[in-house]
Amino acid sequence: MKNAVEIGCADAFGMLIVLQEVGYVVATDFDPMFVQDVSKRCDEGWPIDVRLHDILEKQASGAFGGVYSLDVLEHIYQGKENQQETRNSKGAGVHRSVFHYISPKAP
Repeated sequence: MKNAVEIGCADAFGMLIVLQEVGYVVATDFDPMFVQDVSKRCDEGWPIDVRLHDILEKQASGAFGGVYSLDVLEHIYQGKENQQETRNSKGAGVHRSVFHYISPKAP
């Protein structure tokens, strides 16, 4: 896979793992604080782009081999999950790979 987009990157922990397998990652988040933080911590050797983006407003621009989000779905208002999933699927390229991780709820 050549590239991937992370929807809801927060501190971009997942991005560092994905970068070990893909050539380029676009990390997105709707919160400017996270985008600024990740941008400041980026290393010149990291092939990434950090963007301010809200998946509920529109799909991420570009064609991507994979789309992933870690701990994002539980933050989306009930009833809007399908809207996010549809936009993620449209953002994936020919080899569609969409991955969502939702952390288990604490007891």
